[in-house]
Amino acid sequence: MVSESFALGGRPPVRRLGYGTAQLTGPGYWGPRGDARDAVAVLRRAVGRGVTLVDTADNYGPSIAEELVAEALYPLHRLDPAVPVAEQLGALDELRAEGKIRHIGLDSVTAEQLQEALELTDIALAWLLHRSPVLCPTPGTGSLAHLEENLDAGAVRLTAEEMATLG
Repeated sequence: MVSESFALGGRPPVRRLGYGTAQLTGPGYWGPRGDARDAVAVLRRAVGRGVTLVDTADNYGPSIAEELVAEALYPLHRLDPAVPVAEQLGALDELRAEGKIRHIGLDSVTAEQLQEALELTDIALAWLLHRSPVLCPTPGTGSLAHLEENLDAGAVRLTAEEMATLG
């Protein structure tokens, strides 16, 4: 019997049949290949069919394949003022916390929206600390300001109602 999944590097299991992005770039893995919309459609279809391992590298293009993956799978270009920021960024923040994406980029946001997005990290860390006394989150950063924000999360106290709302 052939296993359909594999625990790659001790991480959550991935489907053994993945998708390689090299062919989304031009000849010799250089430059674009055709219409970017076609590449985005291919990537979205692969994920729609259950692919959980997408193999890419920054030298494909260079950087073109990774940009296409980002556009296809993490498409939050603008915040919708009618939807809470936490709702819009929540799933992306979870993926970032799991190490599946490294950064979340925002475009065309107000100062208030940016502040709320930054506070999400504090709330996420506080939530983890409240979930279990044996969880030890270890968020990494190269920024002093971000380090301060992360460590300040230890002082955030969430009520039972807030914990229920957050899940």
